[in-house]
Parts: sequence; C-alpha cells; structure tokens
Amino acid sequence: MDIFAAIADERRHLADQLADLTPEQQSTQSLCVAWTVHDVLAHLTMPLDVSMPRFALALIHRCK
Repeated sequence: MDIFAAIADERRHLADQLADLTPEQQSTQSLCVAWTVHDVLAHLTMPLDVSMPRFALALIHRCK
C-alpha cells in the first residue's frame, strides 16, 4: 500500500469515529490545553478542505 492510500484510510477511519460527536463533546478541552476537540478536528481536516495556496493567502492576509 502506498503512503497516500494509507493516510486516506486513516483519515476515513478517524472521520467515522468522530462523525457522531455532539456539540458538547466537540467543545470539550483536548489534551492540548489551548484547543478544544473541535479545534483538533479542524486542524486534522483542514488540508482536505483548503488548498495550500488558499491557506497561504489566508495566513498572509491574517498577518497584515
């Protein structure tokens, strides 16, 4: 199995595990004190939703 297929399988497995979280569960503090479970999920799925150029432009715009 190539690495990209393995990564895709892991992401699908994670999505299946987390699909039924309630809003209360998502707002729970994660093991990283500064982040909620929702923040962690957003961090993990961001590359699937936002292209790298779009992300870079948003970062540049935010840092102005």
